[in-house]
Amino acid sequence: VALSDPAEGSSDDNPMVLPQTSAVDFPLLRCIIYPQSFAQGELTTTEEWTSVLCLAHRWQFDSIVDLVTNTLPRVASLVDQIALARQYQLPGICCPAARPLCSRVEPLSLTETRRLGTDAGHVI
Repeated sequence: VALSDPAEGSSDDNPMVLPQTSAVDFPLLRCIIYPQSFAQGELTTTEEWTSVLCLAHRWQFDSIVDLVTNTLPRVASLVDQIALARQYQLPGICCPAARPLCSRVEPLSLTETRRLGTDAGHVI
C-alpha cells in the first residue's frame, strides 16, 4: 500500500503555494489577523499597508480592506492614497485626498503625475 503525498502546507518541505503572493506579503497580513499587540500596530509604512491591501482585496477580506482604508490617510501621501484608491476601487479615499492636492499652490511633481497617471494628474 503506497502512502499518499503529504498535504500541501503540512511541512517546510511541502509548503502551501499562494499564487502572486510574496514571502513578505503573507506575514504582513498575518500581523493584522493575529497581532502581537492590539494597542500598538505592527505595520507602519505605506508599503506594508499596500501589501496587506493587495491580499485583502484579492481574497475579499472586506473588514481588513476597511481597516487599511481608515489607516492610509495616516501613513500614505495624498498621491499614494489616490493611486491606491483607484487601483483597489476605494472610493472613500479619492475625494478627501484629492482636495488638498487640488488646492495647493505648487503643481504636481513629475513623479506624482507618473504615480497618478497622466489623466488623473492632469485633472488634479
